[in-house]
Amino acid sequence: MTAPGPIELPIGTTGAVADRSTRHADARTTPDKLAVIDAARGWAILLVIVSHVGGLFPELPWPVKKLTNFGWFGVQLFFVVSAYTLLASWNRDRRALPQKTTDFLIRRFFRIAPMYYLGVVLYLFLRPPGERFSWDMLATTMLFVNAWTPEWLAVERGTWVVVPGGWSVSVEFMFYLVFPLFALLVSSLGRALCAVLVGAVVAAVSYRFGSSHFDGTVSAEALQNFLFFWPPSQLVVFAVGAVLFHAVARSEGSVRHAGVWMAALATLLLLIAQFHFDKFWFVDGRLPPAYFLASVVFAALVSVQLRAARPAWLLVNPLICRLGEASFSAYVLHWAFLDLTHRFPSVIHADATGVHAIAAFLVALAAVTVAVYAAARATHLHFEQFFIRLGRRVGRRASGRADG
Repeated sequence: MTAPGPIELPIGTTGAVADRSTRHADARTTPDKLAVIDAARGWAILLVIVSHVGGLFPELPWPVKKLTNFGWFGVQLFFVVSAYTLLASWNRDRRALPQKTTDFLIRRFFRIAPMYYLGVVLYLFLRPPGERFSWDMLATTMLFVNAWTPEWLAVERGTWVVVPGGWSVSVEFMFYLVFPLFALLVSSLGRALCAVLVGAVVAAVSYRFGSSHFDGTVSAEALQNFLFFWPPSQLVVFAVGAVLFHAVARSEGSVRHAGVWMAALATLLLLIAQFHFDKFWFVDGRLPPAYFLASVVFAALVSVQLRAARPAWLLVNPLICRLGEASFSAYVLHWAFLDLTHRFPSVIHADATGVHAIAAFLVALAAVTVAVYAAARATHLHFEQFFIRLGRRVGRRASGRADG
């Protein structure tokens, strides 16, 4: 397999001797291992597209509908992979904390903000807000703080959404702001496991606090959606990504019977998709919420692929890796293609039932995915990459880094 496109795992050291976790991370920055990360991102955006295309077909058979709904958790796979890759980069950088923090924050801003702001402009034209326009909504979205209150996140039906799906970008950016502290605290596998426990408690407490604090500000349905989206609920998923990083870093040799592990984990994902869809922690004594269980299984799947002697071609192949390379552009842009598809319900046979609904869904999924990839590939190569390179230059200068 050829090496995937640019990825931010390999960051040079400055002469200091790497610690144990760093040496293992170095050992795994091979083309196959980098391809696993790109593939994980590719599957994440594909899951998101599956869930949204599935929403165009209300008569899908219920078991299939449940599977397409499970695609909502593609965002959690993004979060898990984000924590893993950021920790890998952070642990390879041996500079002083102030220097690499400055470099990190600048680089992440240039990685996310330009494409996101392009999305703001795009959807102003494609989904004009009209009388719903709000300077507060626009400003908080562009500052990445809109996920802290339901009034800014626009979870209520009929309100203006500045960038569709922007809640996850806000959550990701909040994670960037606390990441240097997170990386210092979650410095071992044991601490990462403790972070998962702390994240679960934070999610549970924040749900009860938010339910009381925001009660009456929006409808009950909108409030429940918001309390799932906001940062305190998602912190635990990044902690799962930290467990993945340290577990892989500590592992010696290749995992045995990788195919059996993959089949078992895939079966577990299917069971979660069909029978467990709770969103919140410690409600009525039930199991942990589905998004957490899915995150754990996602992390295990990535771990098996990273530690396998050779990644499984079905999961890690050039097609899914290419999609993963352009996954952020694809996430921002795919709503535009969904809107276009939604305008032609008779063409896509949106009212089909039974087997015909499944066939129509698969055709629409293929068409939307190909169109999204084509557009995302262009913006990734000609727009995102320009700002990524610019961010690297600015970050090096601001942090006093002399190496390339």
